[in-house]
Amino acid sequence: MPAFKKSSFLLEASGAFDKNANRRRIDAETSGPLGNSPAHFSPEQAEIWNEIVTNVPEGTLRNADRHIVEIVSTLMLKFRTTGTKAAELSLLVSCLSKLGCSPYDRSKVAQTTVVNEADNPFKQFT
Repeated sequence: MPAFKKSSFLLEASGAFDKNANRRRIDAETSGPLGNSPAHFSPEQAEIWNEIVTNVPEGTLRNADRHIVEIVSTLMLKFRTTGTKAAELSLLVSCLSKLGCSPYDRSKVAQTTVVNEADNPFKQFT
């Protein structure tokens, strides 16, 4: 299986661009933070939206992710109330994995927060 493509943030942090400067690229920017749940959501869906936002790795959700969080919120409500068909459950698991909601998937999710180098206790050794 091929390796997953790392974000430029992770490549920069690991020093990959120092070794291979020709690989440097800029990832697509998003327009801002995720924000509140959509206005058309029921109170139950809004509660699930907030649950997802708090459970996803911090610093990963942006405005461009609103659609997938909306899908997950809707499917999760259906899963918890009336049950889902196998295809819907598969879609829910797939969407949750894209958001980094399993131990394996969290290792593949790039965070957008920048680490403060001044707080690094090992900075003196590099």
